[in-house]
Amino acid sequence: MKSNLLAVIIGTAALFGLGALIYLVIFSDQSMHMTESGIGVSKDPIELPIIILMEVLYATLLTLISRWGKISSFGSGAKAGLITGLIIGLCFGLDLYATTTITTFSGVIFWGLTYTFRYAVAGGLIGWVLGREAGETS
Repeated sequence: MKSNLLAVIIGTAALFGLGALIYLVIFSDQSMHMTESGIGVSKDPIELPIIILMEVLYATLLTLISRWGKISSFGSGAKAGLITGLIIGLCFGLDLYATTTITTFSGVIFWGLTYTFRYAVAGGLIGWVLGREAGETS
């Protein structure tokens, strides 16, 4: 139980930190202009507690997937995170593309790639944490 909680905390930190770096620093201009109208749609100020809750839920999902898959290393966790992130990122982008004017098709690719990277790192860290527990009990 303790390692699950630690995995969720570390996964949340990785997802949140990489999200802030990618969306607010590196691609701040591009991500806000991927609308068909060219108008940014971000909230000002953003709702930080909601973003943290979202990242906790995503890290919990990655931790559950890692537990079910008996993942216990950075490499295998990164692979699981990469696949999970690609699927979730593309689903998120396609949902926005199909139902709103918030994003274009290039935005779908952007979401898919950024989620893939973030989840691969977070999944790797989660796998590493869960592997430490397996190593300690062996």
